[in-house]
Amino acid sequence: MPKQIRIARLVLFVHCGVMPLLGLVQLAGARAAREAVSPYSGADSWMAPVVDDARRVAEAQVLSAQYAFVWASLYAAVGITLAVRLARGRRAWRLGGIVYGAWEALGGAFTLALASGDTPAPLVLAALAQLAAGSTLIALLVYKDRSAWSARPR
Repeated sequence: MPKQIRIARLVLFVHCGVMPLLGLVQLAGARAAREAVSPYSGADSWMAPVVDDARRVAEAQVLSAQYAFVWASLYAAVGITLAVRLARGRRAWRLGGIVYGAWEALGGAFTLALASGDTPAPLVLAALAQLAAGSTLIALLVYKDRSAWSARPR
C-alpha cells in the first residue's frame, strides 16, 4: 500500500473521530445556553421580551446542534467505512474517497461562508476540520500512481 493511501486512511480515521466529538461539544454548549435562560422564562417584567428572544435563540441552537451531531455521526460512519475499505485498493473505494473529500471540503467551505459573528466556536472548528480533511483527501488520492495501485490486478 502506498504511503499516501496510508496517510489518507489516517486522515479519514482521525477526522471521523473528531467530528462527532465536536458535535457533542456544540450540543453541550447549546444546552448550557438554554439552561442559562430557562430560570428567567415566564417572568413578568420589563425584560420578558428579551428573555423570550434569548430562549428562542437557545432553542434554535439546541435544535441545530442536534441536527449537526446526527449528520456528523453519519458522515463519520461513511468515512470510517471508506477508510477500512480503502486498504483493499479497489478503484471504486479510491473514487469514493475523492468524492467524500470533495463533499467534506464543500460542506466546510459553505459553513465558513455562512458563519456569522454569533456562530458557536465548535461549529467553526468543525468547518475548518472538514475543509482541511476534505482537501487533504483529494490531494492524497487524486494522483496517477494511486490510480495505478488501485487498478492493479489482484
